[in-house]
Amino acid sequence: MTLGVVLDTGPLIRLAQVKLLEKLNEVYSEISIPPTVFREAVTIGLELGFEDAPIIKQAIDEGLIKVRSPSEERVARVQAASNTFGVDLGLGETEAIALGSSNVLLTDDESAMLVAKSIEVKTGGTPSLLIYMVSEDLISKEEAVEAMEVMIEKGFWLSPRIVHRFHKLIEEV
Repeated sequence: MTLGVVLDTGPLIRLAQVKLLEKLNEVYSEISIPPTVFREAVTIGLELGFEDAPIIKQAIDEGLIKVRSPSEERVARVQAASNTFGVDLGLGETEAIALGSSNVLLTDDESAMLVAKSIEVKTGGTPSLLIYMVSEDLISKEEAVEAMEVMIEKGFWLSPRIVHRFHKLIEEV
């Protein structure tokens, strides 16, 4: 088991859609989301009837995922870094990066990754998480490929280059 992980809204929703949230506790020591990510994924998700929202809520209710607030100081640091790059991050991404200081930030947003790395927050994306899960025998290659296909069918956009690299790396594991 490695560090804890902080999830941004996108990876949280995608992992819930493919029923892989429960596997996170086999990868990370602690799983956290900031309040804005909770609001985006659960509160608004339930209001709009999204299928992933009850799955995420259940994971929180069962204690698998903790909702934690970042310090105002860390949020200000992220906002300053964001301004330096001319990047307009949402509040969910900002809070997730702010929480990520001693954890890994799981995000698929390239701007969020850029800002996070600039303040020395380790980052990873959903494709790399799936590859890692295969390498640790937590899921099969077939399950990873199927999960990625479902995510893409449900609107997860990745460049063709990243999709190709994902498939290549899965085969190499």
